[in-house]
Amino acid sequence: MSNALRRAILAAILILGAPCASGAAEKITDAAVTRLEQWITAVTDHTPGQVDAAVGMVRTWTFAQRTELNPAMQMFLDALTRPQAPIPQPKTGKPARPDERVRSFAAATLQSAGLTTFLERAAVLHGDAAMAAPFPSAASTAGARPDNRAPRPGSKPDPPLLYRARALIDTDGEIRDEMPRDWNWPFARSLLEPQMFKRAEATWPMPFVAQWYHATAAFMLRNGLYSDARMHLQNAATVLADDPFVLFDRACLAEIHGLPIVQNVLTERDMVTLRRREARREEYGGEMANVLGVPLLEMTNAEAERLFRRTLSVAPSFAEAQVRLARLLLVRGRSGEALEEARAALKANPERTVRFYADLMASRASRMLGQFEAAAGYVGEAVGLFPNAQSALVAASHLSMTRSDLEAALASLGRLSILDEDAPFDRDPWWSYRWGAGRDVDALLTTLWASVQQRR
Repeated sequence: MSNALRRAILAAILILGAPCASGAAEKITDAAVTRLEQWITAVTDHTPGQVDAAVGMVRTWTFAQRTELNPAMQMFLDALTRPQAPIPQPKTGKPARPDERVRSFAAATLQSAGLTTFLERAAVLHGDAAMAAPFPSAASTAGARPDNRAPRPGSKPDPPLLYRARALIDTDGEIRDEMPRDWNWPFARSLLEPQMFKRAEATWPMPFVAQWYHATAAFMLRNGLYSDARMHLQNAATVLADDPFVLFDRACLAEIHGLPIVQNVLTERDMVTLRRREARREEYGGEMANVLGVPLLEMTNAEAERLFRRTLSVAPSFAEAQVRLARLLLVRGRSGEALEEARAALKANPERTVRFYADLMASRASRMLGQFEAAAGYVGEAVGLFPNAQSALVAASHLSMTRSDLEAALASLGRLSILDEDAPFDRDPWWSYRWGAGRDVDALLTTLWASVQQRR
């Protein structure tokens, strides 16, 4: 082949575009349309909160199946959110083409369920599918590890249905393994994005979206899925920036990242690297990637404090935000401010567990200020709320030693020695402090599921 012919062929390819595998992948197949139809039925038939056949079906989808389904799914969601576009009718005597069937599914869905109800139910289905996944043997406290595939320059991000990434698993600060991240979460989030409703000129159901994010984030915090929670709440922050519960959940996650159970993941070398990166970020600007996704203690505590304060600027009577802010202020040695926040929380007459936390924080702050009588009163209230709570009895014993009351100190410790080692976890609320809203996950999810079921 002559050089002139080679150049002519190359020019034709550049002008007309070379055939490629991606073009074939975008073709809507009959199998994809059948799977789409099954998914639509699953969304409609799923009983919220149940691990039923609908959940089982979407959990079995392989990446290859989702890849084949994706063009049909994108066309369906596009047609669903652009109802003004005409739906072509198949010619008489000819079977409907795959694309015609997809558009007819969208028209039927709008007529039977409506846009908002269908997308809410779809998000609940995929959230339930993600929550039905088996838990790792250890908490996923380390951050997400992105998929190892290098994106092509200028390429678009993968659609949510084709999400792939991995998360690191650790136990008591030691990295044990890594596991695939669940694609159901990003796909569910994509269904509730404001632009989905804006495109259809429909009202974005903000109250439901806020309720869904708060309940599902509570599930993640309750089960130690901090890596999932971080991405989940980052997305929530973009669409619900001033929602008090989203702000509170974000603050709790930042506080959790500062607790020893998470900070122990970082080695000294990691911390040196993080401090160097943080210095470069401050000097040159821009975000710097964190080692394992776990931030420095001082950075994450500062972020938690900022977010708790922002929560209180939106919801001034949010008692648990005041209590947790008090704990962070104590960590930073600002005892007077901590005592003010703890007292404000107590004045709000919060529920029993939050009151217990507030009494402990008020007692710690009073002790650090040398107000021992007040400290004894607060810790006594905590013991009264949960008489067998290890944290309260130890705090009472410590305070007695500070006051040189050996007999009282031993009496508090003596009560610990007779407690059942296999006591229920809720005996001491401090054991579940890191759960945040996860303490109420059952009630939050039940309310969410009931709200969707009512609109069926």
